[in-house]
Amino acid sequence: MSMQGGSLQDLRSANIQKIIDELQKVGSATQADLASATGLSKATVSSLVSELEQDGRIRRSSTTASGRRAWSIELVQHEKVALGIEIGEARISVALVSRENEIIGDAAVTIDDQLPLDVRINRAEELARAVMDANNVEYDVVGLAVPCPVTLEGRISQGFMPLPAWLRSPRFMTMFEEVFEAEPIIESAARLGALAERSYGPLKNMNDFAYVLVDRGVEVGLMLGGQLRRGFRGHAGELGHLRVATPGNPCRCGNHGCLETMTSFYALSLRWASLDPAAARVVDPGALFVDALMDDDILAQRIFDEASEPLARSLASYVNLVDVPTVVLGGPLARAEERHFLSLRLGFERALSPAIHNTKLIVSTQGEAAAARGAAWNALLHQ
Repeated sequence: MSMQGGSLQDLRSANIQKIIDELQKVGSATQADLASATGLSKATVSSLVSELEQDGRIRRSSTTASGRRAWSIELVQHEKVALGIEIGEARISVALVSRENEIIGDAAVTIDDQLPLDVRINRAEELARAVMDANNVEYDVVGLAVPCPVTLEGRISQGFMPLPAWLRSPRFMTMFEEVFEAEPIIESAARLGALAERSYGPLKNMNDFAYVLVDRGVEVGLMLGGQLRRGFRGHAGELGHLRVATPGNPCRCGNHGCLETMTSFYALSLRWASLDPAAARVVDPGALFVDALMDDDILAQRIFDEASEPLARSLASYVNLVDVPTVVLGGPLARAEERHFLSLRLGFERALSPAIHNTKLIVSTQGEAAAARGAAWNALLHQ
C-alpha cells in the first residue's frame, strides 16, 4: 500500500521523527505543545506518543498546563545503537549511530569490484567488528545501503537494470542476515546519503533538498517536506539514465547515451585510466583520479570539466522539475576542493531557470560513510 511519493510507514516514521526532534530541542513538552510545534493533529500526536512509550523511547509524568492536569513527555535517555552498512560495488562502509543521533564511529574501505558475495559480506563484518571493538559497543538494529533501487516493500529491485552477480544473488540477503544475525532495513545508497545529510550535516533538519550520489551511477535521493521520495515503484531518482547524447555510448540499462556513461565516477575513472599509464596499472584508478584532482593535475581537471557540462545541465533540469533550494553532491568526488567544482557550478547556474536561479549547489560533508550513517539512522527510525 503506497501513497504518492512514499508509503504510510514512511509518513509515520517522519512524524515520529518530528516529535523526537522537538523533544530533543526542548527537553520536555505536553502533547498539546508537541501538536502545536510539529503541526500534527492532537490525535496523531497522542497515537505516536503511545507508540513511543510502548517502545520505551519516552516517559510521561504528571504536570499542569494552563491550570489543568496534563502529561509532560520527555525522551528516555538510554543508548540504543544502530549499525549501518553500505555494500557497494567498489566500497564498503560502516557506521555506528546512537538513538540520540550521535555518530559513535565509522569507517570505509575500497574493494575490488569483482569480489564475490561471501568475501564482500565477510569484509563488511570485519570492518563493522573493528569499529565496534574500537568504541566498545554492540548494535541493536542494522540498516543496509545498496547501490541500486529498492522497492516500496524494501526489496532490491531486479528489473530496472542488470545488477552485478553478487547483488542479484538470492543468497545475498540470507547470507547477510546469517552473518549479522539480524534482518536489516534496506534502502538505496543515494536515499540514505540524503538522510545522512538531513541528520548530521549542515542541512540538518532541512526539509527540501536533493542529494546526488555520483558513483557507479548517478542517483538522486530526494527529500521533500522532510520525507524521502521513492516514486510509484521505488525507482525515483535514477538521473544517470537520462539520455543526454545521441547515439552515445552503450549503458548497462540497455540504452545508449545515458548520463552515467559520461559523468559517473566510474566513467571518469575509466577515462582517466585510458589516458594515464600509471592509472591503468592499478586496481582502483578512481582513487588516483581524485588524488590527482586534489593535486590540481591538469588532465584530471580537464576530464572532470568535460563531464561537468552534461552533469550541470541534467542537475539544473532536475531542479527545474522538483524545485528544491539546495543540491548536495556526494560520492567519492566530494573529497575534492571547492575550486575543482567551478565548471560544474557555473554550468549549473547558467542552466537554471530565472525563477530558481538562487538554488545552491554544495558538496557533501559526510564523507565516504554517508550511506552507512544514513542506513544506521534509518534502522532506528523504523523501530
